[in-house]
Amino acid sequence: MAKKNLLESELRKFMRLAFPTQLEWTEAARGGTVGLPDVRLNLSDNDSIPIELKAWELTAKGVRAEMRPAQRRYMLRGSAGTHRRAAILAVAVYPTHPQPEMRLHLIPAHLCPIEPYGWQSLRLFDTFTFDTYAARNFSFKLMDALQSDDFWNMERKLSNIA
Repeated sequence: MAKKNLLESELRKFMRLAFPTQLEWTEAARGGTVGLPDVRLNLSDNDSIPIELKAWELTAKGVRAEMRPAQRRYMLRGSAGTHRRAAILAVAVYPTHPQPEMRLHLIPAHLCPIEPYGWQSLRLFDTFTFDTYAARNFSFKLMDALQSDDFWNMERKLSNIA
């Protein structure tokens, strides 16, 4: 649990580095609100997207997606209408050889994990580090994904492609 908390805190710091002026924090620290997304990313003057930040762990069955029921409700209710979009940005650690690697997954709200396993995402980075160069590259990739119709039109599949 402590490792996941640390990863989520690092993801928060990384978001601040990648988007120094485009974030509106709902939850400045982990666990601050129940059900509301952590941050809103301003895409333009009149468009922003709520994003829930997560740190998930790899188990024998795959990456275990953990979300509170209130968070799931917000994501699924928000995605029910076409007028509102939201996303989940999750970091997961994979025990690869010779050293573990982190991967970032971006999930549209309508594909919010209902069960801990069997979810799918747009994988932003296969190998990822929390540094300045990665932050710059990440900001471009995330903005492209969030403004892409392909991302918002992803359909739920039965298998885990994460």
